[in-house]
Amino acid sequence: MKISYNWLKRFVDCNLPPQEVADLLTQTGLEVGHITPFELIPNQLILGKILTSTPHPNAERLKITTVHIGTTNPLTIVCGAPNATAGQKVVVAPIGTTLTLANSEELKIKKAKIRGQLSEGMLCAADELGLGTLHNEIITLKSSYPAGTPMTKVWDTPPDHIFDIELTPNRNDAISHLGVARDLAAVLNKTTHLPIIVPPIPTDNLPIQITIKDKKNCLRYTNVIFTNLQIQDSPIWLQNSLKSIGIRPINNIVDITNYIMHETGQPLHAFDYDKIKKKIILQKLPKGTLFTALDGVEYKLTGEELMICDTVGPLAMAGIIGGDRGKVTEKTTKILLESAYFDPASIYRTARIHRLHTEASYRFERGIDPMNTHNALQKAVQTIQKYTGGKICSMLQDNYPTKVEPKKIPITYAYITRIVGFEIPIKTVHRICKGLSIQIETPTETGFTAIVPPYRSDVTRPIDLVEELLRIYGYNKKPQPTKLNSFNTTLPSSHHHKRATKKKLHTILATKGYHEIYTNSLQSEKSILLPNQAISIANPLSQKQTHLRQTLLFSGLEVVAYNLNRKEKVIKLFETGKVYHQTKTGYQEQEKLGIWLTGPKANPTWASRPTLHKLLDLQASLQYLIQYTTGEPAVLHPVEKRHFTKCLTIQHGQKTYGYIGQVSPETLSAFDIDITKPLYYAEIEVDLLLTPPATITYQPISKFPSVIRDISIAVSNQTTYTQIHQVIKKEKIPTLQDFTLIDHYHSSALGKQKKAYTFRCTLQSRKKTFKEKEINKVVNQIIRLLKEAFNAEIRE
Repeated sequence: MKISYNWLKRFVDCNLPPQEVADLLTQTGLEVGHITPFELIPNQLILGKILTSTPHPNAERLKITTVHIGTTNPLTIVCGAPNATAGQKVVVAPIGTTLTLANSEELKIKKAKIRGQLSEGMLCAADELGLGTLHNEIITLKSSYPAGTPMTKVWDTPPDHIFDIELTPNRNDAISHLGVARDLAAVLNKTTHLPIIVPPIPTDNLPIQITIKDKKNCLRYTNVIFTNLQIQDSPIWLQNSLKSIGIRPINNIVDITNYIMHETGQPLHAFDYDKIKKKIILQKLPKGTLFTALDGVEYKLTGEELMICDTVGPLAMAGIIGGDRGKVTEKTTKILLESAYFDPASIYRTARIHRLHTEASYRFERGIDPMNTHNALQKAVQTIQKYTGGKICSMLQDNYPTKVEPKKIPITYAYITRIVGFEIPIKTVHRICKGLSIQIETPTETGFTAIVPPYRSDVTRPIDLVEELLRIYGYNKKPQPTKLNSFNTTLPSSHHHKRATKKKLHTILATKGYHEIYTNSLQSEKSILLPNQAISIANPLSQKQTHLRQTLLFSGLEVVAYNLNRKEKVIKLFETGKVYHQTKTGYQEQEKLGIWLTGPKANPTWASRPTLHKLLDLQASLQYLIQYTTGEPAVLHPVEKRHFTKCLTIQHGQKTYGYIGQVSPETLSAFDIDITKPLYYAEIEVDLLLTPPATITYQPISKFPSVIRDISIAVSNQTTYTQIHQVIKKEKIPTLQDFTLIDHYHSSALGKQKKAYTFRCTLQSRKKTFKEKEINKVVNQIIRLLKEAFNAEIRE
């Protein structure tokens, strides 16, 4: 956003160097990225007076003029303009002046002979100074300044500096020169000079009827009618003001609406009154309705857009762009000028749907000041009356169905001191609030109630108010200690455990070849898993960031796709991040661990064939994490889940903490991921992994050798490994140190209703070395349990 320093000084008495002003604005949160010197007109231009004008002896259309520029000897200038006559005051570009023409080419004025006659400068036309399109005639002035006066003084256009402010989305109050000036005045402890508004008096009462059918999206609509207008170039000062911030002047009406918008933050729009069927209706139109905009492009409406219509059809897409049918042209003599407040979310959606991003939509979708709508219209009325001669032919109509009330925030001085870390004097607190247009209600010795104006949509809580106070007071004013002391911070033991365990989890995954990622918690609507629990953003910045995520899956898939597209073969990723749900009791925030796995176990070489990862590989890593942190393995149960072809829930005790599975080909295809290679994903609540085990008992490692025996069984297809593991675990065989699944398969030899498992049993005694008889006794006990519980058949 470009802000003119000269323009700012119309509101704030400030003579500081531009760099100091930029530093102050940056400290208040309005970061100035660049400062660009800017000259509206070359400072070499001077005011001249034509003394004589005679025909050129060698050119019929040229004249030889003598021009007084305040020096002893007048200049001789050859000019081709028919209006160059004696007695006129003109703009002179002396020798050495450099002009930038409309085509961006530079023209340096030199002493030259034109058809045999000496010329010592140039008399300037409007287009040669970028002040209009007229070229055949030179600029003539009625000025009280004497010849030789610099034109920067005559036109009051001193050299300027343009601040390029990198505005954050929450600072909708600063999308104007007045908004920036308010912060600058507050930090300088000065008063903001607001424009004086004089209520207009109409000379007639032309008919116009305003009907707001969509009161949800049109909260306020004000308008006025002008007649006797003559569409022409704007005054020089107005053109220069717009040019300083990169706005191309068009005509007096358009330029005035642009000027008011950049000054106050309130977009305005003018309709040709004679083209309106004497009625304005704010409503939504049926899906498929065609609308031709000012740029000549035809748009097909979706039925969700707020449209400004008359009885014939649409005139404008509210808050975004006007229509071709009601546009102002050089033949326009009457206009209807509107100033409105539209719902920011509605404007945002419409702008994104049609990919229309205008100066007006930029402001409306962030939220403007609903209290300024009427004032900005009155300011525009005064400017149009003063510089166009137009006459007001209607009362100012103000349709305000539901008033937007200011927010009331109770706050105490003790709270301010506690948050800031030091005491800000009460008088200073009150002064800052006043400078930011925040009223103080019911002040007491301990605090007050802050009345925050509606345009500060980001200030809703006491902590927000403290931030406002501190950014104006100055973060750098916090008292520094005279000496630094090292000290120990006493934190709960659970905090230390969680922090250490979380760090260990990351280390374990990293040592297993996983890479940590960090993704955005804002996602698109297509990433919603549970629509009834979705949390939408009230005023999102893009269609890809409309909702808070409910899972880490989709943002991770974007990272997977990014890496696969760059020829990465092995993808092993993890992330710990927050997910969000809306429940009947409010909002719920949970921290999750997501793990993604796909590709070969190692990059293939000429001597080895790639072996793809399997679901068991991810399951092994996850089980290791769970057993490491909780002391016990998790229990897995098959479940059907959207976006997965195979899925298992992760249970610990009586609670389900997450799931693990193979992502479906349809989901992979939606993210442009190669569906020929399986991708596995696990998501688990971090709280499970951070919960300290109930008891951890340490004992010496047995000095006697362990014994390994494998058991192969055939069981029903419905029997799971988890069920088998639970039965063995429940028996609590003291010498059985480990019971691990090492293979499972289906075979026609087993029949359609059966499958085979192979388990590895690790036996070890703490008292002696096993004898074969003792080993067989334990193995037979395990076999008996499997037969009784699952009718298992022992396979040789």
